Amino acid sequence: MVRAAIQGHSLFRASEIEVARGGVSYTIDTLRQLRNERPHWRPALIIGADLFRDFDAWREPEAIRELAEIIVTSRPGADLPSGATPGSGVRAVEVTPIELSASQVRKRVKNGLAVSNMVVPAVLAIIEGEGLYRENA
Repeated sequence: MVRAAIQGHSLFRASEIEVARGGVSYTIDTLRQLRNERPHWRPALIIGADLFRDFDAWREPEAIRELAEIIVTSRPGADLPSGATPGSGVRAVEVTPIELSASQVRKRVKNGLAVSNMVVPAVLAIIEGEGLYRENA
């Protein structure tokens, strides 16, 4: 579904690094593998302010900051981090809130409600074609 969602957007690439690795997947492991594959590339890790609150409890948060720029987006009920600047390795970005989540999409499909305004047509085709998230699926 990720490949379908980003089709036609040349700035995005789907990766199977975590799936291929198997088992528990930590962000730091993925970033290290990406660095090994692309040594001159510095990725951005985009996370919501709600997740960033616990960032220091993640596995090797300082190493994550060294390997990627952390972009923290606003989320309802969570404050953006103070002092976050590009120079700090963390950038705060205010975004327009969108009331949309994967769990909402799954619940709506399960209940037989439309999701065509919530996902791109290619993703909708996969959901419908494979009967995903249905009660009997």
